[in-house]
Amino acid sequence: MSVHSTMLAASVGQPKSRLKGLMTGWNAVGVVLLVVTLGISLWRVASTERQLYAGDVAVVRVSHWQLELGYRQALQRLMDDYNALQDERFKRGEIPKKVQVIQLPVSEKTYGQLINTNLIAHTAPDIIEMGMTRMISGGYKAEYFVNISGLAEQPNPYNAPQYLDPQLDEETRKALPLMPWRDTFLDGMIGGFDRDLQGYYAVCTTFAPGGRLAVNVDLVRAATGSDKLPTTLGELLDTCAKLRAYGKQTGREMWPIAATRYNTNNWHSMVAPFLRESQRPLDTDRDGAVSIHEFLTASQKGVWSFSDPAMADLVAATRALSAEFPNGFTAMDRDAAMFLFTQQQSAFFQCGAWDAGTVYRLAQGKFKVAIMGNVMPGEGEKWGPKYPVNEASMTAACSYGLYKLSPNLDVAVDFLRFWTSHAQNQRFNQEADWVPCIVGTKLTDNMKAFTPRIAGVYGGSGWLPTWEGEQIRLTLEGQMLGVQTGEITHAMMAEKMRAAVADPDYGAPKVFQRGDELSRDQLRASERSIGTQALLRLLAPARAGSESNYRAVVSTQSQGLNGMVNESLRRCAERELPKPATQTGDAK
Repeated sequence: MSVHSTMLAASVGQPKSRLKGLMTGWNAVGVVLLVVTLGISLWRVASTERQLYAGDVAVVRVSHWQLELGYRQALQRLMDDYNALQDERFKRGEIPKKVQVIQLPVSEKTYGQLINTNLIAHTAPDIIEMGMTRMISGGYKAEYFVNISGLAEQPNPYNAPQYLDPQLDEETRKALPLMPWRDTFLDGMIGGFDRDLQGYYAVCTTFAPGGRLAVNVDLVRAATGSDKLPTTLGELLDTCAKLRAYGKQTGREMWPIAATRYNTNNWHSMVAPFLRESQRPLDTDRDGAVSIHEFLTASQKGVWSFSDPAMADLVAATRALSAEFPNGFTAMDRDAAMFLFTQQQSAFFQCGAWDAGTVYRLAQGKFKVAIMGNVMPGEGEKWGPKYPVNEASMTAACSYGLYKLSPNLDVAVDFLRFWTSHAQNQRFNQEADWVPCIVGTKLTDNMKAFTPRIAGVYGGSGWLPTWEGEQIRLTLEGQMLGVQTGEITHAMMAEKMRAAVADPDYGAPKVFQRGDELSRDQLRASERSIGTQALLRLLAPARAGSESNYRAVVSTQSQGLNGMVNESLRRCAERELPKPATQTGDAK
């Protein structure tokens, strides 16, 4: 062999020897792991594709963003029971295909984008939790989701006698199988009713009262020497002061109330208790609340302003409570606040019913937890006495809509009926530590503190109705956020709000204009709905809406005063509101 051929052979063989050298030791292990990982990934993708698109199985996908501890587990048990029931029906030949219901839990940070993308691509899940995106509202809702108004009038087959809880009282046991589906909900299914579209477009599965405080009873006892929980705002602030002192004694930083960015609007719960008396003269139509038109008319005429003493008290109470929150709470998420609470750096945790299951599970074996309501100033206390807002008008939550293009729409409807039957809704919510929403259901002992409160002040934030004026609302929320963090005083806020209301481009004049336009548009929509329903009754009775929906649209139209409802309210307010004491002349 020549020297040239020897060198050529050596050059050709060199890469082989180098590759062989690289495939030794940990490099070989890495390559094997990579190949195994890719294989498993491909297998998972293929199995998921077979699971979702198998022609011999009716697959129903349920998407939601409820990642709290207990919820997914309770939902999976519900799905397993439903799938097993459908397997039995398939074996008996009652249904043509096997059925499999699966859940698709998604973080709320990406839920909106996921739903938007799939709605546009016509690949959306069969059952979708409503919220987190504007494509689940207004005209989009009518385009993508099923109007279940007709189904709501029919009984729920899973409330038949054989499915009911044996411990259910006799009267409810007889009534449930005959009741329309919507009447089996404690709120009459209003949580799934769309007033603009005049139809039921979603099914709620739970109640979600907020405005509660989870309490580390052991930590409160250590700081105060007593297990007694605060019953007034004054007692709560006193307990917080003792907690801070206890933290200094034990050498650890203590933030009495673990709050998050979701609590930046906690002052809303104090609006009606603090402002209703000072704003009663503004309620010129005597409906028990102040409309945006009554409110802005009074502000423009000087009858009420943000300098009002009652508003000063609201600001002071808001600041006093928010001072007990952690520094930077406006940027904290629930996980961060939950961490402070479970690490016992906070004795109170601002929570709703959706957090309770997680709180109980994380605290198990560490400390005793109790749930108490948000408190108001008591008799003899500063700013008191005040009474909390009642929750009698609360509607059910966690609503799920049916995607119009679902290939297994009948199964999706059937599963929602199963989920909202008496026995299954009670069991699901009890297992998840949530609040059931069906007539005759019971709460667990842990959740009894979340029973909707029916005593107290009516109206909520209806005594400061700035949400209908977008720029005014944004200004108020920004100012109150500054109040909570201690950056803005009451005087500063009052001046800023005066300017916002008087602004000719974005203030009261714009709100009145937009209100009139919206009322006219709504009334025209009602007229079109009435005409459509009347035509359907003549040409296709089976497609016409229910009699109750028809009456509701007609009633809405009749109350609209031919498109001039807002103008009439404004004239009424201008006529009846008293003039300020500093002005002269009669009020006409």
